Amino acid sequence: MLGFISDFQLRKTGGIIAFNAQLRLQVHNSMISLMSEIQILTLPTQMAVYIIEPIHDQFNLPEMFATNDAHFSYTKNRYLEIHTADKTVKILIAPLPL
Repeated sequence: MLGFISDFQLRKTGGIIAFNAQLRLQVHNSMISLMSEIQILTLPTQMAVYIIEPIHDQFNLPEMFATNDAHFSYTKNRYLEIHTADKTVKILIAPLPL
């Protein structure tokens, strides 16, 4: 995830990582696209991605995904991909241009 943050220059003054993104949610066999603000929290032993758009209410999904309970991968200069531990949900996060 550090490559994603640095390649897209997402870290702001004071270490804040917040940006607008295009999301693609794949839940079971359905694909949903939406825009949301994303915040990334970096801690010494883990990282977490917060999706500000209320996906919990709309799709019954968590709003936070942490590196200790989800799988993260990064396709260089394209998107961050998150898979839930049970592999039932896939989320692609692509930062929107400023």
